Amino acid sequence: MIFLSICLLLLHASGAIPNTKDCRNPLFETHWYSDDGQVSSLADKPRLHSDLILCPAYNGVPSCCQETFEIEQSLHFNYWKEILVGKIDRIRGNRAGTLAMKKQAVYNAASEQARILHERALEMYDIILTPARHAHCFAAMLTYVAGIICFSCEAKWE
Repeated sequence: MIFLSICLLLLHASGAIPNTKDCRNPLFETHWYSDDGQVSSLADKPRLHSDLILCPAYNGVPSCCQETFEIEQSLHFNYWKEILVGKIDRIRGNRAGTLAMKKQAVYNAASEQARILHERALEMYDIILTPARHAHCFAAMLTYVAGIICFSCEAKWE
């Protein structure tokens, strides 16, 4: 952590990172523009664009995003999409494990009440795993992720 702070101080002192608050939202510090930085970074200062595809609300207004940064934005959006899909896959795996309990000797020795609860658990898995049940939540979570990613474009983030 100290090493990172020293590196950032040296970059500021050398002029590689401009000393301004424009396009310097600390939430997106790893994507700040620097003279020796990546092409797919935030702009050094707010600029007008008309070619932003992922965050079209920032077309026609001064923003920190640039077309080349959309590659980075896509990577992060797809990362979170995979995380959310992974959650559903994990629930499917849990359901399969719960279903496999029927093949165990312990299931045959279980009380009637325990078997009823087991069936109820399987029914709940089916409800949760029905796309119509989780699609709205999934879409809302991805909309939130997209909004946060597009917030990096905001020039007046303070």
